Amino acid sequence: MPPQQEKISWYSRAELVVIYVLCTSLLVGLVIAYGQRQGWFSPTLELTRANPGDFDYHIDINSAHWTELTLLPNIGEVRANAIVQHRQTHGPFQDVSDLLAVPGISTIILARIRDHVTVGINPAAEADRRDCPGITPTENP
Repeated sequence: MPPQQEKISWYSRAELVVIYVLCTSLLVGLVIAYGQRQGWFSPTLELTRANPGDFDYHIDINSAHWTELTLLPNIGEVRANAIVQHRQTHGPFQDVSDLLAVPGISTIILARIRDHVTVGINPAAEADRRDCPGITPTENP
């Protein structure tokens, strides 16, 4: 019978189990972190922006809230607030061209939004305004 050799180990069995568990946990954590960055664990959400030309709408610039005015092409929060501020300071707009007096509204921007703004309310659409004041829906021919 050959003589038995003593096993020389730097770590006890319990310490080796702890090291194994920690290394395995680290590896699993790295895979999860990588997967989250790659989008493995979240559903894919695809957003598309509708072309403004696909919708025919009119916004009454004398009653619309600034958030409704941001629906207009090239009108963001700053320009929408400028329109509302001008309306509050100088009174209601008499014509769509009066928007040129608003800081930040140029003739180019006015040309882009002219088809979507009005200074009066369409009486036929008054009933539809309950849900969305400031916006007058129109039907496409």
